[in-house]
Amino acid sequence: VGGDEDNGPTVANSDQLDSDGDGVGNVCDNCPDNYNPDQIDTDSDGTGDACGPGTLILRPSDVVQNNGLFLQPETHDLTTVLASNDGDDTYAYRCCTSPTPYITVNVDNPTFPEGAVITNITIHALVKHATYPNGNPATGSANIGYGIGAVAWQAAQPTASGVYTDLTVIPTGVDMSNINDLQIGVKRAIGGSTETRITEIYVAVDYDIP
Repeated sequence: VGGDEDNGPTVANSDQLDSDGDGVGNVCDNCPDNYNPDQIDTDSDGTGDACGPGTLILRPSDVVQNNGLFLQPETHDLTTVLASNDGDDTYAYRCCTSPTPYITVNVDNPTFPEGAVITNITIHALVKHATYPNGNPATGSANIGYGIGAVAWQAAQPTASGVYTDLTVIPTGVDMSNINDLQIGVKRAIGGSTETRITEIYVAVDYDIP
């Protein structure tokens, strides 16, 4: 079968089998048993969203409150900085504790495949500590907070010396279907002049399609 009539033009399939009738042959279909002509594969794992399970990564869409954190470099936008892991190329930081430095953000609204059910949410913050002002490796700790309409701070977590540490929290008592209104926060949890650096905040949302 050739030309526009071939439903799997890149792979030989003389039977033209298309089990879900979406116009994409089984040999090329990333979800051959569920109708998905768009072949969307959000997490690029080779399995179409229509087959699930999958994970959506939600990044900051806007800053709700910035309590004393500075930007490195100053010319960057805070929301953009926290949406990607650039390490020490771009980060938000504060070296002191008066006022207690913290930041809260909203995240992107998720777009799930039809019929998807959220199974788990994990909040991530990449945080590092360094001596001030010379930037030598240091240990420290930070809090992650979350909530609908207001942030409740969770227990402080330690960071490893000299590297960004992936601090995580699995939220409880939050309506997972209301994630559009979820606020995420990161707060410095140590005293002294050690510098707290935050290079990325994101939320991983796992889902399944029953």
